[in-house]
Amino acid sequence: MRYFPVLLVFSAASFCSFNEDQALWNMIDTLKASMEVPGTISDTEIQGLFRQALETAVSSELGQQMEDLRADAFQSGDFTVADSYVLRAAPVITVLLAGESNNIGVNVHYFLEKSDPDGEAHTFFDLAADGFYFDRNSPRPGTSELPVWLERAGSSAQAIVEEDLSEIYLRIWQGYRIDFSGYFGELADETIAVLSGDV
Repeated sequence: MRYFPVLLVFSAASFCSFNEDQALWNMIDTLKASMEVPGTISDTEIQGLFRQALETAVSSELGQQMEDLRADAFQSGDFTVADSYVLRAAPVITVLLAGESNNIGVNVHYFLEKSDPDGEAHTFFDLAADGFYFDRNSPRPGTSELPVWLERAGSSAQAIVEEDLSEIYLRIWQGYRIDFSGYFGELADETIAVLSGDV
């Protein structure tokens, strides 16, 4: 049985006070507005928006903001403010606040809905909705949920690799790799590297 570390944001301090990072939240608001257009978004544009959303979702800045919100909420017993920021990030970024950690990632399903059904982006998002990685050197899923080939272990920081599913998805990603260009190609390469154990 192979265990896989799941990198999450953990509580580091019991006393903190949330101060909004206005530049970060303005950027998230702008990103959301760019996605809230009628109809679908072109492959080129949505690829850039996805990159921005993913880089924001996994940034230390957003991680610290959500950690401060979570810590304040658990300390006070009032989740009103924390929940308002979770909703503010949605639907582009999904945040799951838990007792010992936060799971933050890009909402691939939303990007799938906004992509052209006949485009490269739609194919990528359809596959990535089951899970993907963005950095083989620090393998962490790009979504707030675990990839389908991982099963949560006893600790929220570990997951068990479902070897059969992992092999299936490795072959699927390898098969589709030729169809992905630009940032989608980079993410496919990172996912293939992690799934093949080349980390």
